[in-house]
Formats: sequence, structure tokens, C-alpha cells
Amino acid sequence: MRKLFVVGVVVLVIGSMTIINEAEKTNFWNWNTGAQPTVVITQPEDGAVLTESNVVVTGYAYDESGMDQWEWTWEWAGGNYSNSSYIETTGYANFTINITGLHEGWNLITVTFTNIYGISGSDSVNVTYISDDEPPEIFIEAPEEGEIFNESAIHVVGVARDNIGITEFGYTHEWEGGSTENTWSLESLKYYPFDIEIVLHEGLNNITMLASDAAGNEQDPPVMRHVYYHPEEGLLIDAVFQPVQVVYPDDPIYGDDMSGGPCVWNAGLNMVAGKNTYIFGYPYNDRNKIEITVHNNYSVDKTFQFVMSIYPGGEEIWRSSNVTVPAKTKMTFSYSAPIPDTPFQWADWGDSPKYMDGGIILYPSCGASPPADCRCQVVTVRVKLAHTHKLNVLFLPFTFKDGPNFPPDLSTPLKITKFDEWRLFTLEPWWNAIYPVKEWGVDTDYFANIKQNITIDGIKVNNMSQLNSLTDAQLARLQDIILSRVLALSWIGGTSPPMGIGGWDRIVLLVHPNVLSKAGNTNGLAYIIASAGPANGQMKQGVWVNWGTKTKTAAHEISHTYGLIDCYKPPDTQSDAYGYWVNEKKDIANRKDLMWFTHPISDSWIKKPNFKSLLKRFTEKRDPQVLGISGFIDKDDNIELNPWYKLEAGYVDLEWGESGEYSIKAYDKNGALLNETGFNINFVNFMDPGGEKSVDETVFAFRLEWIDGLHRIDILNATSGKILATRTRSPNMPQISISTPKAGEKIEPSKYNITWSAYDADKDQMTFFVLIKNESGKWFPMSLAIQNDYFMADFAQLNEGKYEVKIAATDDFNTAEATSGKFTILPDTTAPKISIERPERALYVGNRKIMPFLFTVSIGKIMIEAKATDNVGVSNVSFYIDDIMKNESFVPPYTWLWDEKIAGFHKIKVIAHDFAGNAGNDEKKILIFNS
Repeated sequence: MRKLFVVGVVVLVIGSMTIINEAEKTNFWNWNTGAQPTVVITQPEDGAVLTESNVVVTGYAYDESGMDQWEWTWEWAGGNYSNSSYIETTGYANFTINITGLHEGWNLITVTFTNIYGISGSDSVNVTYISDDEPPEIFIEAPEEGEIFNESAIHVVGVARDNIGITEFGYTHEWEGGSTENTWSLESLKYYPFDIEIVLHEGLNNITMLASDAAGNEQDPPVMRHVYYHPEEGLLIDAVFQPVQVVYPDDPIYGDDMSGGPCVWNAGLNMVAGKNTYIFGYPYNDRNKIEITVHNNYSVDKTFQFVMSIYPGGEEIWRSSNVTVPAKTKMTFSYSAPIPDTPFQWADWGDSPKYMDGGIILYPSCGASPPADCRCQVVTVRVKLAHTHKLNVLFLPFTFKDGPNFPPDLSTPLKITKFDEWRLFTLEPWWNAIYPVKEWGVDTDYFANIKQNITIDGIKVNNMSQLNSLTDAQLARLQDIILSRVLALSWIGGTSPPMGIGGWDRIVLLVHPNVLSKAGNTNGLAYIIASAGPANGQMKQGVWVNWGTKTKTAAHEISHTYGLIDCYKPPDTQSDAYGYWVNEKKDIANRKDLMWFTHPISDSWIKKPNFKSLLKRFTEKRDPQVLGISGFIDKDDNIELNPWYKLEAGYVDLEWGESGEYSIKAYDKNGALLNETGFNINFVNFMDPGGEKSVDETVFAFRLEWIDGLHRIDILNATSGKILATRTRSPNMPQISISTPKAGEKIEPSKYNITWSAYDADKDQMTFFVLIKNESGKWFPMSLAIQNDYFMADFAQLNEGKYEVKIAATDDFNTAEATSGKFTILPDTTAPKISIERPERALYVGNRKIMPFLFTVSIGKIMIEAKATDNVGVSNVSFYIDDIMKNESFVPPYTWLWDEKIAGFHKIKVIAHDFAGNAGNDEKKILIFNS
């Protein structure tokens, strides 16, 4: 990457670089022609380490003979910059040079002055620039969060660390009615232990530790402690409760994740930041009530409210009405759960750190402290808060070029269909409820359909008949090819450029049910790589789902890709799920887990072990540079590699350092081993509800964290050491230039040929993906992987508006992309043409044409047939009798059998609709007698 820099240097007049002429003050010259000018750089110090990218170089130069020229140079690894000029002859000069944009590593700055005899003198400094965006980390060892003190003086003890050095440290102390702050400077310490005495004020005290480094980085969010100081008084409480977002920390099947007590409890089930939450009673059987016992040991009555707050942040989430406890009395108050009336959230702080300490505090508003029979001044439930990533799912209907045809609710992407209604109003709310994501962190989308042929063993599969003719082995290979291409779409649909297209985490391929029936009588299909270690064995991201199913199958199959296994066969046969649907205020009991058979959403939930597993997965690192590798492997260890993708950001599915039946070894260009890992293979396809299907060949696919300097990958049999496949990275990136569409082009909504030119200096074969973006900002795929330099797009599927096209390419290792300028798809204003082809002017009896006639007569039922055409495509044809719609047909031939009890003259009307909403019609009179 080229680094931009700015050097501010102006001689004499403007002042970024200033020469001060003091000749008039000296009034004499020494004509010694052998001496060189003396140059002194006063700042920065030679050898200085800088964490800011700008530096000001100052100093002076003098020469008794007089100087009339100066020059300075700036050198770094891989480049240099210089500036020189003549100046008015002078014996003494000050200089100032502003440099912005220091390069990582060493930067050598040299200043040279030349006297009138051409003799030069110079001085130089070498500074090191280290960019620093890592904030200091502070760890508080004492006091504990929520701790209560009867003495006002406490010590805050801990340690602070920084990769470069902490330059300022301190704290703020806040209490009701006041605050104080104290900070001090440090000598750039990487490790700083602290022990600070703080005098508490009565009630709640918030202590925030502060640290910053030379680059100005500060820990965000800051480290805080909330502690309490109460002098000897006489009011204590007892209570226990549990926070719930999806499942209960304590439930009747999967154990109790609450521990500790009586005053400080630990919820072992982590909470998701940004997700709606309620508070319930504890244990599970008492979940519908929260009981708080209070002992007032004062000699007077006490009136107060119970308060719940969450931390970090100290937000109050619930406050009871006034309660009164008589002097020297113990009372128990019961509140219906869940509380509060509306759900609350812990604030989501962003992507780093992944976890943060949090909790819920219950306390009486008047303050509580001993002596009394109850034990707690406050009751704290500690939780570990997790920042989880979103899940963006693209539904992608797929068929072959000649069919089978898409169903009605997937044939018109421009319209809100029953599929969209189910996706948006049934699937998404439930999916968001059960997954460990913040509110509406699961987002599904559907934009366009893909029709594409697949070639297998020289057979071009372009329809269902061709599919049915395949052998089992050919069918398995076909499925692997399609899924590996969908998987590649998921990979390149990452989060940042290049190849940051759409941001799709998973793609659900919607296919005709007969495709899956051919695969094994199932509604869904996913693949698995057997685990060999804690980070190994992630499922593949591409899945198939029957396009007619309106169940939880899509969520079930995607859950496979995050490592969940079916719960209807060993080793996991526990299928019951318990929990709470927060946004619906519904208690969930005796439902089936989402990993059970295909099942209605209304009867499904997620069991706690699976929720925990997903919660861990959704907090894992997802954004380093990665290499996506995939290929086919059979039981004889034959490997055929798919295109690979170097991506700027992505999940790490397989960590370096694992072991397994197969090894992956990475080498640099000198043949030195950089790292290695391993994986296992399971020659089983997982399907629902058809169970498992053994295969002789399957796909391996995962992303490894990128290693700088990587040149070659070998895949080996770990037992024999035999190299099964090798791929070497070529030095040059693919070069792509989009030919059509052109920027500003206006295009009719019809078939359009997208074209591009591509060049690879290494003559590598390239694989392409075609994507399109509308003004929503999302990129949507228009094709699976292709190797042509053109693609026939169907713009009739798209609304009018401005669009851009992207071509993404890989040379099997290096990836690149090109984006067109904005073009406009014009509105479609042409109405379809339609005519009634049958019945004709004839006599029909029992739907049979008997003879021509002056007008149309039918005795008995009659088949009505219409012929419709359109410039961009017919969406559907509607059939009307006397202007009352009777039927719709979505694919040609457009027919309807009219069979109802009716007699007399009537009007047949047919209306053809296109994808843009235009309509054309035809009508015909008929005399009919049908009893």
C-alpha cells in the first residue's frame, strides 16, 4: 500500500521552514575557505521513538564565511524525499521543518548547509515511528464490583499495561452530590502496578481508572468499580433472581448456571449486549415471582423503594412503589416476574473487547447496612456480557436454465410475496429471539433469482430431466460443485474490501423439492468436517433448503454451519427446549429444539446447550485477513482443488496448530515452513429429515488466518506424509475492466449482456462472480462462479433506478474486483400482449370442439387458454368471468378449466401482468350451458 505523506516546508517568508539572517549583527566575514558550516539539529533527539506520525525538526547552522544554500533529506525503508534552495548569504540561520506522515520504522532526516565556497556541513537524526492504536489495559484486583464497606478508607489495587508505554494515569471518584479527579504523568511505563487510597462517601461510589499512552489512546470503555459505604445501621435484605434473554440460567433439564450467594451471585450463562432482557425469580420453578426479604433493625419505621440497576453504566431498570417496614421487623415482599414492565438492554460497546463484566444490583433506596438478621446490604448478580456479531442471511433461489420453474412466491422478486411475508414476519422475529445476537441482529434478504447450468462429467445439467439421469456419484458431485460456489459467495460477501461484497454471513440456496428428494428425501442439506480440535471442524457455510418449506429448516441448516448437531440421533437425543420469548412475553416449555426434525416455528425454540454453543461461536474473532481454501477429496485421497480466495476480512474456521488425519502446511518463497494445521474428513452428507447419506467424495472448505509471506500450501495425508495437493501463489493480481454497462448508460428493463476484460500477467485461469448493487447499498449476486468474460443479466427482475455492477475475480489465490460506474435501469412502460386462443368461435361440447360457429358456445365445462408475451417477461395471467377473478396462472401455457354451474351469455376476460406492474387484457363473449 502506498503511504501518503505531507511535508510542510516554506523558506524565509512563509515560515514552515524559516531561515533567520543575522549578518547585519556580526558585520564581518572570515574568509577562511577550508572550514565547513556547523549544523546542529536541536530536536528531535537522535534515536527517538515516536508514536505520532508528524515531527517538527528544528535547529541552527553557522559559518563565518557565509552560507548561501541549504538542503534537507528524509529517507525511509523503500523511499526518500529531499528539498533544497538558495538563500540570502548569511553567517547564521535557524530552521524549522514540519513533516507529517512518518513511515513505519526508521526515518533518517539530514540537514545540510553549504557556504559560498561550496563546502558543506550537515547533521542528521534517525527517529523510529511506531503507529499505536492499542489502548492501555487496566486490571483492578481490589475492590470487587459491588463490594460493601463499613470503613470509609479503601485501597484500589491493580496493574496497568500498554504495548508502548503509559504516560498518564489516574482516577475519578464520583458519589451522590460530588466528584473528584486525580491524574499524574509517568515515564512511558509498559507495566504500572498501582495501590491508591480513596476515602469513600456514604452510599454508592463510582471509581473509574484512567490511563493513556503517548498516542493518546485510552481504554474504552474505562474500567470501573461500583462500591458502597454504609456506616453501622440496621437494614438488610435477602433476594435472588436470574436475568433471561432466550433461555433460563436455571432450567429443569440443562442444569443451574447460577452460583454463589447470598449477597453476590454469579450467572454462568453469558448475556448478549444489546439484546432485550427480563429479570425472573429463581430457581426455575419460582421464576414467576421475585421475593425480597427485609429486616429493619432500626428503632423507627422505614419507608423506601426497592431499586434495580445494571452495570456498567449504572442505569436504573426498575423501582418498586413505596414499602414500609416497621421498626425491629422482618418482612417479605413478592413481585410478579418478569420485571421490569418493558425489557432492558446492556449497551453494546462495539467489537472490542469481546467480553465485559456486568451485573444487576438490587438495593433499597434508603441504603442498607447491618446489624440485622438478613445478610445483604445489596444483592448483586454478576454476569459476563458478550459482544456478538450480526448474522446476515441471503436467500438465493436457484434453478437450472430450463427449469424447473420457480414457484409463484419466488418468481417475482420485485413484489412482496407470501415468501417475503413469511420471512419478515414469522421467520425473522423467531430467529432473532433464539439466536445470541443483539436486537434484530439476524437480518434476512431476498433480491433476485439465479438460473444457471452446471456441467458434471461432460453432462450439462440444464433441467430436472438431466438431473434425474445422473448417477448417485454424479449427483453428489453436482451438489458439491453448487454448494462450494455458494460457499465462495458467502466468503466474498465479507465485511471489508477488497471482496467485501454484501456482507452476507450465510447464503441459503433455495431449490426445487425434487432436487432434495433426489438427494435423499429431505427438506434441507448441510455438510460437516469432523472435528480434530477445539477450533477445528467447522461446518461449511453453504446449505440447501426446499424452496416450498415454511418451517425452521433454514435456521436449522445454518445452525449446522456453526457446529450444532441434530438432536434426533446419538450422541445428542435430548430435544426439549425451555426458555422465554422476551419480545412476545411468552414462556417457552416443552418445545422442540431447532436441531430437531423439520418442525413448525410455532412449536420450536433453542435448548440451553445449543444457545451456549452459538454464543461462544458468535463472539469469536471474525475480522483478520484470511485465506479461503476448498476442494474435493475422495476416500482414496484424491484431491481436486477449487478456486481459493485471499480475503481482507473473514471468520477463522480452522486455526493454525491443530492436528488431524490431513495436514495443511504453509511455506514462504524460500521453502521455509511458516505454519501448519490439520483437519479430519467425514464422508457423510447430513440431511433432514432423511438422516445421513454416505458418499465416496465430499468437499473440504474453511478459512485460515493469512500469514504474511505465504507462497505455497501443501495438503498431505498426515499418517503417510504423502503430498496430495499443492497450490502456489502467483505474484500478480488479476486485472479487471468492466466494458458494459457504462457510467451514465440508460438501459431498458430486459436481458442485458454484462461484459468485461480481464488480464492476469501470470496467465492464471480466473473465476468470476457477477454482483449488482442498488441504492440500498447492498451487493447481491447475479451468478454463481463462472469463467466467461460476459454474463447475460435479466434486468427485467429489477425496479427502475440507479445501479452498479461488480465483477469479483480470483486466479485461484489472489483476488481482485472492479466496479462499474452508476447506470440507470429505465421504468418498463410496455404492457404485455395477450389473446384468448381458446375457446374460438365454435361450438364446444364437454370441452371438445365440434364445429365452427358464428360465436362461441359451450355445452359443459370449457378449457380457457391465453397466449401472453412481454418485452421483459410475463409475471402472471389472471382469468375473469364477468369481471370476477377466478384463477391465476404463472407459467405458460396459461390455462384454466372453467367448470361451474352456469348458463347464459357471459364475458371471459384475461389480464396479463409483467414484473413492472403493467397489464394487458383480452376478452370474449360466450354462451355457456353447464349444469
